[in-house]
Amino acid sequence: MAQLVERHLAKVEVAGSTPVARSNRTVGQGLFRCPSKPGRAINCALRHSRKHTPDQIVRKLREAARLLAEGKQVPVVSKHLEISEQTHHRWRKQFGGLKANDAKRLKELAHENTRLKRIVADKELEIDALREVAKGNF
Repeated sequence: MAQLVERHLAKVEVAGSTPVARSNRTVGQGLFRCPSKPGRAINCALRHSRKHTPDQIVRKLREAARLLAEGKQVPVVSKHLEISEQTHHRWRKQFGGLKANDAKRLKELAHENTRLKRIVADKELEIDALREVAKGNF
């Protein structure tokens, strides 16, 4: 654990964060000011953000369903799967009864939808600019 904290300390120092001591926690435990969110502290030693593939999400949801059927509580299941309760509930809402390939297709469609929305917004800006030029208000 100490090596992990030292590794994160080195990364945070490179990023320009400053250590902060809060209540009974010390700098050695990995609590730092977050450079992107002023006034907020983050626990660098325990936070690992990662992107899950649709296959991993479906696999974790199946594992969660199995553990919940055995009578375990959602907080215990979430901790076992190394995700937050909020993430678990969000995934269940999004990917509830989907298979891995369906989840992958859903992600692809969401990315394509975002790209198309961006294209439409760009076209709207071009149309507005052309209208202004046509009016002579430039």
